[in-house]
Amino acid sequence: MKMIKELAEYIKDELGLVVGSDLIVGPMTEATQDEAVSIDEVAGGRAEFFLDDQDDVVIDMICRAVTRSAARALAHSLFSHFHQRNAYDLPTLTSGENYHIIYSKADRTPYYSGQDDRNRSYYLTSITFRVQRY
Repeated sequence: MKMIKELAEYIKDELGLVVGSDLIVGPMTEATQDEAVSIDEVAGGRAEFFLDDQDDVVIDMICRAVTRSAARALAHSLFSHFHQRNAYDLPTLTSGENYHIIYSKADRTPYYSGQDDRNRSYYLTSITFRVQRY
């Protein structure tokens, strides 16, 4: 499923993050600014057998900031925005695929993951999206 770019556009529109600056699709690098969110697909989504236009897609959201409290606040804003939401559409991009989110839910509350060698703190959460393509 290729919905990761559409999800990035949705987060940009809803939360005001800038794709390529403080919102990264894929892994963060050292060049990524100190306060940023990385979103990436992970294995483990469930494919529907009878409903071949629906899938569960699991997205990891990794939040980094200079302070632990700032990273936590960023992670909890994503958690609050996506946990237990239903019936919304992702923006349509040039790929032509349309994605309707039947529901989204957090697999767990955001949790502290430690610091890097530059003392930036990381919080992580995973969101499962039940997606219907149309």
